[in-house]
Amino acid sequence: METRTPHATASPPPIPAAAGLLFLGLSLAVVGVLGWRTARLEAAAAALKADASRLAARVLAWEGGNDRRTSGAHEIGASPQSRGSRR
Repeated sequence: METRTPHATASPPPIPAAAGLLFLGLSLAVVGVLGWRTARLEAAAAALKADASRLAARVLAWEGGNDRRTSGAHEIGASPQSRGSRR
């Protein structure tokens, strides 16, 4: 004859409904916080990208001499009074 051991037939105790709801609520809170932080990081990345684009445009304009504020300022010894007379 075969005898069954008690642990082979016993099922795990059921999880109380309150513990399940608590786990579900905490999971949703974590997902919400992560989503909020991701949105903030994406907004910051977009702002940095826009700043980098503006900076790149200014650098290209400065290298080409098209920017009125810095035109000729890259020449060594150039002063505001002598910019026009150096040519």
